[in-house]
Amino acid sequence: MKWIKIPNTNEEIAEDLETNQCGEVLTNISWYEATEYCKAKNCRLPTFAEVELVEIPKNFYEWTSDSSIKYPGSKIVRGSSQSFIRDSAACSLRLYEHPLIRSIVGFRCVRKQETIK
Repeated sequence: MKWIKIPNTNEEIAEDLETNQCGEVLTNISWYEATEYCKAKNCRLPTFAEVELVEIPKNFYEWTSDSSIKYPGSKIVRGSSQSFIRDSAACSLRLYEHPLIRSIVGFRCVRKQETIK
């Protein structure tokens, strides 16, 4: 997996979304499950601003660590998906989802640079 340095920090964000052993993007994962997965790898979910540093595959959304002020209890999801909005894959979208929702939402991890082996 490739990692991209986050400017002005000692952290890196994964270039790609997390995948299973077959190389398929992990989806149908709740925000809580994504958070626990990252913690188990000594990582964390990225903020919305950090996700702006990398390309999002078309037809995917991904969890961020940010909470919604506009919709209390919701988490911010970034991405694009032709499944929900016609022509949305051409642009970046910000959505607000309940952290228990499972759909085509994937995730990537952020790690501290000192964890690099």
